Amino acid sequence: MRIGKRISGFFSIFALLVSLEAAGSPNQADAQMLLIDVRTLAEYKTDAVSPAVHIPFQQIGQRIQAYTQGNKAMEIKLYCRSGRRANIALQTLIEQGYTNVKNLKTVAKTTAYLKNLSKN
Repeated sequence: MRIGKRISGFFSIFALLVSLEAAGSPNQADAQMLLIDVRTLAEYKTDAVSPAVHIPFQQIGQRIQAYTQGNKAMEIKLYCRSGRRANIALQTLIEQGYTNVKNLKTVAKTTAYLKNLSKN
C-alpha cells in the first residue's frame, strides 16, 4: 500500500479504466489506460492520484516497457506538478514509438480529467 495522502473519490471511478493489477504490477499490461506520475518519489507520496504508477521522468525510457509489454498503442496519461516533467517524459515516449500519449499536466488537472471521465 502506498504511503501518503490520496485524492479521494476517484479510486472507484478510475478502477473501471485501470485494473489494479496493471497499475500495481509492471508484469501486467491489461490496463486500458496507464496513468503515470513522473514527479519525485517524495512528491508522489504526498499527493498521488490513485491508482497512478510512479515512474520518475528521468527513468521513463528505461521502465515503461515493464508496464506496456511493448504495446506502443497503449493509452498513456502523464502528470507532474507543472506539466514540464510530464512533457519531457511525453517526448521520450514519442521518441520510443508510443503513439497514444498525453500530458495531463498537473495533479489538479489530472483529477479534473478523471472526474470528467466518470461523468461520461
